[in-house]
Amino acid sequence: MHPFLSALMEGYSKTTINRHVSNLWLLGGEMISHIHTDPEMKDFVGEELLLRFVDEEGGPYSRHLATEEEQKSLDATCRKLYRFLSQKPART
Repeated sequence: MHPFLSALMEGYSKTTINRHVSNLWLLGGEMISHIHTDPEMKDFVGEELLLRFVDEEGGPYSRHLATEEEQKSLDATCRKLYRFLSQKPART
């Protein structure tokens, strides 16, 4: 996550960065919740696990969000994270 957060700090306002960081916390919470209920997910690590939750359409539904606008914000962060992960060179 550190490289993604570093990339966000280049060219975004403090408010925008804070919104994305809050959404990443939500994403992490949803991931942890799913991992606890699906034992097979415990075998995935790092990017592989992230890519199970984010894609070009957004991220997981979060039961902690009260409005559609908040979910749209989470989805926007997840799409941005997905694009960032997709642009990284493959590791060998």
